[in-house]
Amino acid sequence: MNALVAGANGKTGSLIVKKLIEHDVRVVGLVRKEHQKSSLKAKGAKPLIKDINDPSIQNYLHTIDAIIFAAVGGSGNHQKVDHRGVKNLIEACQSNDTNRFILISALGAHEPNSWGDAYKDYLQAKADGEKELMNSSLEWTIIRPGSLNNNSSKNQVTLNQNAGGMGSISREDVAAVAVACLENENAIGKIFELYDGHTPIKEAVSQL
Repeated sequence: MNALVAGANGKTGSLIVKKLIEHDVRVVGLVRKEHQKSSLKAKGAKPLIKDINDPSIQNYLHTIDAIIFAAVGGSGNHQKVDHRGVKNLIEACQSNDTNRFILISALGAHEPNSWGDAYKDYLQAKADGEKELMNSSLEWTIIRPGSLNNNSSKNQVTLNQNAGGMGSISREDVAAVAVACLENENAIGKIFELYDGHTPIKEAVSQL
């Protein structure tokens, strides 16, 4: 399998790249800056240096089977990255034979006003990106992680399909769940919140 990771240089995205390569997936890492390609090459991934909204990305997806979107827009760029970036990659998929799309969204995206003004723009952009994906013809999965931390993997999670929960989760476990979803068709067409729990990751995904 060939997969493209958007946001491959980020804290979560880089872990997704690592996990995919451990699972013998050939990885293309989408990054914006030339200096970011060396770390991707060191992991065994092929860098693609493009802005996430560049329409020419579609020219590079003819061998890509799946996309994992782990990019996050900074302040003032939420709509550009988390909404329009998702939309551009969906369109790129639809111009090729790339059918699988896993979106790393955020807890609270089901109700962007729920976390106050500080998070409203961010969550609205995530919600808009989710809507673009749900309205597409792709085989999608939407993951809404709780508060992210850099702890070691516990490999024990909760996948909550009823929005409105709360919890934290390690970035390493987010990466492991994303890869597990790529390997299990039960995850197609599912939206779930993700936080620490007591169910092994593969078992939790198989129960979706």
